[in-house]
Amino acid sequence: MTTMQTILARFDHAKKSRDELNRAFSALAPRQYEIILLFAKGYDSGEISRMLKLKSTTVQASKCRSLQILGVSSTAELAVMAYKAGLLGE
Repeated sequence: MTTMQTILARFDHAKKSRDELNRAFSALAPRQYEIILLFAKGYDSGEISRMLKLKSTTVQASKCRSLQILGVSSTAELAVMAYKAGLLGE
């Protein structure tokens, strides 16, 4: 088992199909989606707030709400979910 397979196996959403994961991401508002993808790509809240010209508190609030909508509890879990959905490239 590869390292990525081991990581994927730890998360319940890893068992979901790419279509199911993409439907979950489609529940986000466009700005939430944009912010979440930047987190998944490894940017921190300060970088995202500068890139999008938003307050850091706005970025953090959007992240927290988006994680709730997606049913995940961490940025690492979010990144795995985005990877599995094919949103980060392969």
